[in-house]
Amino acid sequence: MKKLSLILTFILISALVAGCTVQIGGSVSASPPETAQISAVPSAKPSSTHSAEPSESLYIAEVTAMADEEILYTYVNGLEIVGSFDFSETSELMTNQLYTLFLYSLNNDYMTYEKRWYDADTDMYIIPVDEITEQLGTVLKSFFFNAALLDIYDSDTDTVVAPFISGFGGEILSRVAERSTDGNVLRLTVDFYEDEDFNFLMETKQYEFEFYDGGYYILKSEAVDYRDTPAVGYLGRAAEEELFNYFIKATYLGSGENFGFADPLEISTDDLFRFAGLAESDRIDAMYDAGDELYYIPLSDITEILDGYLEEYNFIPAELFHAKYDSKTGLCTTSHLGFGASAGNYALFSAQVVGWDLLEVLLSFAYEDAPVDVYIENLIVIRGKVTDDGVKFISCYITEPVG
Repeated sequence: MKKLSLILTFILISALVAGCTVQIGGSVSASPPETAQISAVPSAKPSSTHSAEPSESLYIAEVTAMADEEILYTYVNGLEIVGSFDFSETSELMTNQLYTLFLYSLNNDYMTYEKRWYDADTDMYIIPVDEITEQLGTVLKSFFFNAALLDIYDSDTDTVVAPFISGFGGEILSRVAERSTDGNVLRLTVDFYEDEDFNFLMETKQYEFEFYDGGYYILKSEAVDYRDTPAVGYLGRAAEEELFNYFIKATYLGSGENFGFADPLEISTDDLFRFAGLAESDRIDAMYDAGDELYYIPLSDITEILDGYLEEYNFIPAELFHAKYDSKTGLCTTSHLGFGASAGNYALFSAQVVGWDLLEVLLSFAYEDAPVDVYIENLIVIRGKVTDDGVKFISCYITEPVG
């Protein structure tokens, strides 16, 4: 996956002071504390356009059709660059965070707002509080904005006086781990990485966005407790022997004469057939006819085995070369299944979580005359995705010799 980068607008936000609390769509819920010495209570006008529950949105269909990279670029990466927010409900957001979200929401058209609010006499941006809350009402369904908490708030004019409303950039390395829609709501689980090769996981977060025609609400942006992730849960339950016995089966997969694979969709039908026979050898051996010296394997058994180890693949029975497929009986016939992994010493070297539902398992390999605990000839790197019905192999490759 390519690196995702983004340049967004942002302001260097000043320090905050105390004040009162205002709820969009409601009234003032708390008076200013005496220490604030505020003579006017900041007002807030709810957005008449977006304060009601949104109707069925036609736009959600467009969002559903977006590629993961576009989803991340449009809705997630900018949000992380601007504030790296962590909330399960928008009521948790503090005023300084709300002000940051206000600035973020201007990103697509901030030059228009610069012209509206820029005051040449003071060389400052003078922003009415009711315009801030109205704009926030287009991206948040409910919130408490306390303008008096900002030290750039002017109580005499009920405005925020800011030196800038733009000027921040950055980049985010992210991948979508899970994605679903429910009505107008888009739910995402996103992994964030430290490196461009997506090897070192930094954080996982979950997001919810609710779309209406012309915009969307941010409902949730919450960091995930890794103890609750599928990958961590799987590693916590699996014994080392179980890990080794399962993941070594990935070494049976290859592309032609080449060891390993980068994409399961590129594995040939013959190699997939061979893998199915080796991965579940006891099951397939029961289909051997000693009289004919042939295996009679139902196609349904082959695909059932493959489904257990791979999320996606291209198995085309008509392309079998080392076996014969009879479409009338649905049987694949062959005299042999092929060979397994290269002869040598294998051992579990390490296993780690590299994503919300991603595991990376390293197997050490040395030829038979070189004990693994003395000399490591190669490391085999296998990546798997934890699903509801087991781990699916994603890739497998062998490193350059080390030792």
